[in-house]
Amino acid sequence: MKNGYKITRDKFLSSKERNRLLKICEERAMVDLAKGRKTWVTRYMLTHLALNSGLRVSEIAALKMNDLFLNGRSDTYLIVRHGKGGGLGGRKRDVYLDKDIVKHLKEYIENKKVWCESVEEEAPLFAGRAGKHYTTTALEISFKQAIKAAGLPESYSIHSSRHTYATLLLAKTSNIRFVQKQLGHAFREVVKNAGLDPKQIVMHTLRHTAITHLVQGGVDLPTVHRISGHKTLQMVARYSHQNGEHIQAAMDVLEGRYTDGD
Repeated sequence: MKNGYKITRDKFLSSKERNRLLKICEERAMVDLAKGRKTWVTRYMLTHLALNSGLRVSEIAALKMNDLFLNGRSDTYLIVRHGKGGGLGGRKRDVYLDKDIVKHLKEYIENKKVWCESVEEEAPLFAGRAGKHYTTTALEISFKQAIKAAGLPESYSIHSSRHTYATLLLAKTSNIRFVQKQLGHAFREVVKNAGLDPKQIVMHTLRHTAITHLVQGGVDLPTVHRISGHKTLQMVARYSHQNGEHIQAAMDVLEGRYTDGD
């Protein structure tokens, strides 16, 4: 990430804008499908995947059929084999997928068969001319067409989908570590994108946070001791610091016992 780069409001879609974009794409895809065309069917799949996975456009363009694992009983995911950095030196990661996007991907693969596109293991998910991978430029242009059709700001790009996914996922889960793994970001980048200070929030902060939440959630210290792997129970006891809310809650419990005894 470039120095000074920040995820400002103009770089991601609101939930309302996201839903509008998907609705327009779906409506046009249904028309194209009925007429035997695939332009908007593919564009809808591209837009939906970008918004629901947070993949970089280069990662979407590189997807092959054998990168998709859509039939797991518990986990459904795709593999990014060469993440940021490109080539063989890029980082590999698993990106977990929700039921909605899995269903759409399965439908899209069935459409590929109807179009006589290859669904062999090494075949591209998004195939252009001669069955080769779409270029990143072609995918970016296609996404821009969707933005235009939905009447959304022209400043939005396919990379805005990545910011949108990260923003909504963090708001929903409050789990910076999970967002980091899904996006393939360095931890420092995720912290900065969340509007936090990377000098104060480091990876070990997550360990302190998790243990503190366990203690404040009422989990007994011996159990927390086993989970955390600390050498002694005394080390775990350091996490039993209480904030104002927990002190007030304790007083409410005490008051309740007094009232019940009257």
